[in-house]
Amino acid sequence: MFKLIYTTLLIIGLVLSTQAQSNTPDYQALKAQLEEVYKTDQGVRRNFMKVYRKGPKDPDYQRLTKKMHKTDKANLKAVTALLDQYGWLPYSKVGQMAGDAQFLVIQHSSLEMMQKYLPMMKKMAAKDEASKYNVALMEDRVLMNLGKKQVYGSQARSLFKKGQTKSRLFIWPIKDVKNVNKRRKAMGFTRTVEQQAKDMGADFDPNEPLPEKVKD
Repeated sequence: MFKLIYTTLLIIGLVLSTQAQSNTPDYQALKAQLEEVYKTDQGVRRNFMKVYRKGPKDPDYQRLTKKMHKTDKANLKAVTALLDQYGWLPYSKVGQMAGDAQFLVIQHSSLEMMQKYLPMMKKMAAKDEASKYNVALMEDRVLMNLGKKQVYGSQARSLFKKGQTKSRLFIWPIKDVKNVNKRRKAMGFTRTVEQQAKDMGADFDPNEPLPEKVKD
């Protein structure tokens, strides 16, 4: 009887050990997969930037826009599957390129996706396992898409004013703007919001109001 119990417990132990091993992430494989995602995400955008000034009627513009959307859709499916299974993969396990691939794909997706996965990235960033700078970028983008003032001044928007034929590029309105550069520095920004605006060729008005159509 004792021998039977011992054998049964041994088998259960082996089964549980095998299950634990199968659930342990293969970080090298995940690193390789995410690095490929990073390359495709950035590659299609580099090519698009070469033609975007031609405008949406240009055949190359149209072709690369379609390719970018197709790439983003495939990358989003792959990355969200990993995030849902493993959570936000840390730098210490997959490296910076693979870690940042997660950010890029979610940043290039919908508001719903950003809202879902931003908390995961924030937790990793608090442990220095993800980029605080990237957290700031996504947080600002979420707020802008919700029609609210941003925190770090990282996002700009191009809008047409009524009766004008040329759009205006401007830094999206900022909450507590007098302290924005302190917040930026804490999150890893190397430029002030004023410097960023100048480099982008964007208007920066500390008193910029929210556009009428997105006011609360």
